[in-house]
Amino acid sequence: MRKIKKSNIIWMSLVFGAFYWLLDSIIDSIFFHSDRGFFSIFFIDEPRHLWMRIFTVVVLLVFGFFVLFVIYRQRLKESKLTEEELFEKEERYRRLVELSPDTIFIQNEGIVTFINLAGVRLLRASSPDQIIGKKVVDFIHPDYRDIVKERIHKLRDDKEIVPVIEEKYLRFDGTYVDVEVTATPFAYKGKTGAQVIVRDITERKKAENLLRESEEKYRSIFEESEDVIYISTPEGKFLDINPAGVRLFGYSSKEEVLNLDIDRDIYFSQSDRLKFKKMVEEKGYAKDFETVVKVKGGDVAIALITAKAHKDEKGKTLFYRGIVRDITDKKRMEAQLFYAQKMEAIGQLAGGVAHDFNNIITAVVGYATLIKMKIKKDDELNTFVDPILSSSERAKKLTQSLLAFGRKQPINLNPVDLNSIIRDIEKLLLKLIREDIIFKFELTEKDTAIFSDHVQIEQILMNLATNASDAMPDGGEIILETDVVWLDKEFISAHACGAPGMYVLMSFTDTGTGMDEATKSKIFEPFFTTKDIGKGTGLGLAMVYGIVKQHNGYINVYSEPGKGTIFRIYIPSLIKHETAEKEQLKQKGSLRQGTETILLAEDDESVRKIIESVLKEFGYKVLTAEDGEEAIKKFSENKDKIKLLLLDLIMPGIDGKEVYERAKKIKPGIKAIFTSGYTMNVIKRKGILDEGFNFISKPILPLELIKLVSKVLEE
Repeated sequence: MRKIKKSNIIWMSLVFGAFYWLLDSIIDSIFFHSDRGFFSIFFIDEPRHLWMRIFTVVVLLVFGFFVLFVIYRQRLKESKLTEEELFEKEERYRRLVELSPDTIFIQNEGIVTFINLAGVRLLRASSPDQIIGKKVVDFIHPDYRDIVKERIHKLRDDKEIVPVIEEKYLRFDGTYVDVEVTATPFAYKGKTGAQVIVRDITERKKAENLLRESEEKYRSIFEESEDVIYISTPEGKFLDINPAGVRLFGYSSKEEVLNLDIDRDIYFSQSDRLKFKKMVEEKGYAKDFETVVKVKGGDVAIALITAKAHKDEKGKTLFYRGIVRDITDKKRMEAQLFYAQKMEAIGQLAGGVAHDFNNIITAVVGYATLIKMKIKKDDELNTFVDPILSSSERAKKLTQSLLAFGRKQPINLNPVDLNSIIRDIEKLLLKLIREDIIFKFELTEKDTAIFSDHVQIEQILMNLATNASDAMPDGGEIILETDVVWLDKEFISAHACGAPGMYVLMSFTDTGTGMDEATKSKIFEPFFTTKDIGKGTGLGLAMVYGIVKQHNGYINVYSEPGKGTIFRIYIPSLIKHETAEKEQLKQKGSLRQGTETILLAEDDESVRKIIESVLKEFGYKVLTAEDGEEAIKKFSENKDKIKLLLLDLIMPGIDGKEVYERAKKIKPGIKAIFTSGYTMNVIKRKGILDEGFNFISKPILPLELIKLVSKVLEE
């Protein structure tokens, strides 16, 4: 039962006395006509006054006891209700604590004074008694004990709720469990304690770890993928893109790409963009959508896009998630393969026709010869027979050329020295060209032994000489050079030629009118010619192509209008392949791994990408430019970190030499290497370079490039 406080008794007494005083004064005034007012209580003039006061006191006492009885009954009733409520509440909270899946314990001054059954199970104890009375820190992993001690002091001093933290608890079986802990301070009997709630988060931690591992795995796939992986809005903004996308589009950071407008800055064709969006919106996805994309600096790339639209419950597209694959090199390789297949098909057709035509010519020549044998020398029929024989002879040569192109001509391969063949035919070659043309021979001292038919090699040289002479109507210069080179897998893959190994290289250069891309793409096709009607059959270069292929070789042409032409013919060397490969691998292993930044300026996209890949393979950082103007701009922006310029001599607008001259003014002493499709001898004779400049001729051999780059940087 709830006790009546002393202060309440005092106040009740005072109120009762004041009420008595007031009632007595009123009775005196009404019944006894006293004029003493409130002070009449202190005067008893007559006996009746005494009895009246006694009566008043009795009335007041009865009334007071009645009031006290009513108050007592009410308090007693309230007390009983309160005790029941308290019991119910205590029972309810006790059940909540005991049945809670979370551990709940109370600690006073760092000692456990209470713990529920969940705590016993969590710590794998036999009973609460095994835990109660022990220090809290005894159940804490050593790595967390200092933190817990600090928290206990904070609870005692600041008396504030400690935020949720993660810990590890030590169980009685020696294992550890991941938990999440929060503590609320309280004071009890002069001691500071805390109610602590502990939640087992083992499963959550496992899930978090699995999720983290999954995220890391997919993040690594995202970051390391060679294909572009992106997320974008339907309106044309990238939300995320991996490093492959940054590289493909030619930018230096993800932030730059995220600021692009896809419609304007990525798609070369707006109609392609509209087709792609329509496909994704209608089907929900697009698969292998081929389009041309823009690359920073004005270049383009051919890409395959596969994407899916992600929509909300109302069907509104939220974003696109997709993959972009750069197929530029694949398309280039397909074009090379198609060209090779086309030439193969034309060759088979030409060879088959030539073979049958040769049989016909044989019959015509035979019968015409028999007729000539049977008629007299002065017979007028000779005027008909001689032209038949003469035309048949030309037709025979024509069929021989077609057979050579179609690789149907008999070939007699023997070990020969290419330099020796060239020296033997040198005088004949000089007779084939006009007097206003200078013919120079630059033959290597290396071993140029090959398996070859020397007659067919002579045919190659005579056809190239004739072709060069026709390309220089106003005179010029021809240079014939030989060398021995190693063609590695990267070069073979880039140019779709044969197999890796050691090759003897024959370069045939002229300073004639040159050719544009359209002409270069057809020069090896039979009967294609740029000469006037009657001045050429168009079979000379076709025959060269057929003979080279018959030698398992590869022919490359580099030419620009007004700049001349260079033919490079690679024929497998007799040097043992295994020995050469081991030597090349040894050289590759000994090559210096670089860290420097190189500025590469090259207007041919395929060449630029190949050189960039080779340099990066050996550790160099590469900045690329597609022309001289962009090269100067990038050099100005990055002059402090660029250590070397790798410049194509002939580029649209500003050429490589002018780029170098301007760069020298910005950063005196900057090093440079020049490249060109022309040989070093031609470059020197044209006066484009002074002596002492570093130069490497196209097509560039990777190991030779790295050797030169390393040498120049170390000088």
